[in-house]
Order: sequence, then structure tokens, then C-alpha cells
Amino acid sequence: MVHDRFAQVASADPDAEYRVGPIRVDPAGADLYQARFEVDRLHTGEDALPHVARREQTWLVQALPNGTDRLLQIDDQKVLAFPGTGPQVVCY
Repeated sequence: MVHDRFAQVASADPDAEYRVGPIRVDPAGADLYQARFEVDRLHTGEDALPHVARREQTWLVQALPNGTDRLLQIDDQKVLAFPGTGPQVVCY
């Protein structure tokens, strides 16, 4: 579900690349689970320098009886600002 969603986002934004980190899944109630992950948006600016935005997202998802999932909520937090990363190297 997560990778499909970002494939759709990437097709609408061909100048950027999206990288989804490891996905952590935890139960959140009856037929509910939370998926937590970080996603990087990489973009080369007009200055020809790479820019990176990193966000952490937590999705609340409902598992439906027919085997599909329904996305109920997305919590999104900025981890690394974009633009402004330019030639800097960021290490964690």
C-alpha cells in the first residue's frame, strides 16, 4: 500500500525521486494497524545541486474483510527541511 501510494505521487512529480525507508507495522486495535516510515524526496534544483526533504509518516490503516486496506489517517512530520540541503552532507 505504501509503495503503491508513492508510485502514484512520483508519477505526478517526475522531477523528484521518492525513497521509502523500512516500514514498521504495529497493531492499533481491532482490524487496525499503524505503519511508520520515513520517506525522502530527492530533487535537483535549478542550481544543479541536490536537495533532500525527509519526512516521517504514520499511517492508520483499517484491514477490511475483503482483504484490502483502507487508509484512515496520515500523520506527517518534517525531519529534514527542503530546500537548503544543497551541497551539505547530512549524516545520522
